Amino acid sequence: MKIQRKSVLSKYSMSVEENKLIVKGEGISSKKDMQSYMNDFMQVINSMDTSNLTLIIDNKYFNMSFPDAKLFYDKISEVYINTNFKEKYIIMPESEIANIQIKKNGDKIFDTIKVISDLESAGNLG
Repeated sequence: MKIQRKSVLSKYSMSVEENKLIVKGEGISSKKDMQSYMNDFMQVINSMDTSNLTLIIDNKYFNMSFPDAKLFYDKISEVYINTNFKEKYIIMPESEIANIQIKKNGDKIFDTIKVISDLESAGNLG
């Protein structure tokens, strides 16, 4: 299973590889991008048993979100937290602006999702 979407300023993908659901985001996300991402993510998690999967959120090349995307960021963060994945990991962005946005908006996310350095270090996870 693999989903890929691209807009003018951003792109994202979702793929199941072995026992991992890997979601990647790049660029600058608008409200429309976040809404599309959330719809796709919900469709993916509703179509499978997530309790057997490890979630890996790869935001390494994510740059930032426009202010009107915050509502969707809050909603998807709640979905990440509340969905029954075996384990949950996040790769923080290289962009300082995006890093600050995630940390500022996602206090609760770090209670349930462990930060890892890169996708390669996730090779033995799950």
